[in-house]
Amino acid sequence: MARIPIPLQPGELARRPPWNIPHQPRLDWQMWFAALEDPRQLRWFWRFLQRVLENEPAVTALLRTNPFPDKPPLYVRAQFFAYTYADRAQKARGLWWERRSLGLYFPAVRLKQQ
Repeated sequence: MARIPIPLQPGELARRPPWNIPHQPRLDWQMWFAALEDPRQLRWFWRFLQRVLENEPAVTALLRTNPFPDKPPLYVRAQFFAYTYADRAQKARGLWWERRSLGLYFPAVRLKQQ
């Protein structure tokens, strides 16, 4: 299963935190606030998932890399994680982050059948 790589958000546990000051890409900023709200109330998030399912170039260009370069996914879902900085022992193993699952943020969805 491919993960959608939001450019400045933590994802891979061994990825060094990027420097982004004073720039804050719009998608990263929106995702930070989305985590504080009910996704059913965020129309932009629904549209984002729709465009990911369509493999829309304008949307995939917002990502660090396109996880679906050959064909769009059939389903997408959003999982919710809490990230903290790694402790010394984890840093010694090359990790920058520790991640704890908070569950499902948005259930699996797909495009309507034509």
